[in-house]
Amino acid sequence: MRDFPNATVHVHERELNAATQPSSFKERNRYLNYQLKDVEFETYAEAGDHWFGFSAVTSLHGIDAEIALVPLFGHSRGHCGVAIQSANGWLLHAGDAYFHHSDIRSDNKPGTRTLNLFQRLIATDNRERLANRQRLHELVSSKPNEVTVFCAHDPLELEQLSQSATPDRF
Repeated sequence: MRDFPNATVHVHERELNAATQPSSFKERNRYLNYQLKDVEFETYAEAGDHWFGFSAVTSLHGIDAEIALVPLFGHSRGHCGVAIQSANGWLLHAGDAYFHHSDIRSDNKPGTRTLNLFQRLIATDNRERLANRQRLHELVSSKPNEVTVFCAHDPLELEQLSQSATPDRF
């Protein structure tokens, strides 16, 4: 957030509450107070639209583009992905909803035991995380030509996305 000092940070209300009023050991150690100082937040509550079967999706205020927060709770209390409509379909940055492409693709087998254990240990609500991972798997399986899903940690997904990022694609 310090790289963009004048930006408004769009965040789910649950996530901002977790950062500013942590209720567990995980939350107290996940957020750094200095990162939250002097930041303008635009918060969103539970109500919203529907997006490919995901409920509680809210279009971002004051933005003239098809961009939405997609609640993918579990990794953290208010974790959200960001959906952006491009000329050739939707992109969904799922953030930390999963860490390895095999978690949501093909037969939905988790990436590695180590990654799976790590994700389980750091999750605020592992059942919710796994349910959202399953929903992402179903989205990828049912809408492969309409939605491209990628996470924050998989180098293969990022490489594939960068190779498809031609000027006419977005």
